Amino acid sequence: RTTLSSTSTSSPTRFSLGQVRHATFIPRPRRPYTFTQLVTLSDGSAYTMRTTSPLPIYRATKDTRNTLLWQPSEKSLKNVELDEAGKLAAFRERFGRAYDSGTGEGDEADA
Repeated sequence: RTTLSSTSTSSPTRFSLGQVRHATFIPRPRRPYTFTQLVTLSDGSAYTMRTTSPLPIYRATKDTRNTLLWQPSEKSLKNVELDEAGKLAAFRERFGRAYDSGTGEGDEADA
């Protein structure tokens, strides 16, 4: 008769080896410093906001108060011929008025 006897030889476990980490390290995203900024709109109203821009005061030239997209019923914003810097006049001097919308000079549909 053969007898199976289990001999339990327990090996000593070592806990002094240190921490074993098999996961990859995912670094925490760095958050930039945010400054307090005073935003002044074109109509004179102002509000403060937190932003990464170091400018203490931001004066908006184009905002929701003076843009045709946000104020479609405002008649003063519908003037598309307003040429403050003279760039439109310089373009017309160089290329003519064929590119103007609504004049019909560039459109030739007489066929």
